[in-house]
Amino acid sequence: MTSVVLAIVGAVMLVALLGVLWRFWQHYAARDQSDEEYEGRVARLNDRQANRVSDERITQNITPDEAWDLMVRRGMERRRRDRAERPPRRRK
Repeated sequence: MTSVVLAIVGAVMLVALLGVLWRFWQHYAARDQSDEEYEGRVARLNDRQANRVSDERITQNITPDEAWDLMVRRGMERRRRDRAERPPRRRK
């Protein structure tokens, strides 16, 4: 009789432990909208950095004037992109 009671208590404790672990995992793995937006920004950043310069262009020497033009173009693109990603300002 005692072994049956101990087995039932052990089974209940095991089920309770599994329930607690399940709830912990659900809370830990939960994702909200800000997580999704952050991952989207990181993915877009990776795409932009991966496609920055073609392989053919990397193998050629670049002149200082071309380097300057490229730097200016990237700066302008970044400013445009930053403005597009910012929420509109409220007017007072």
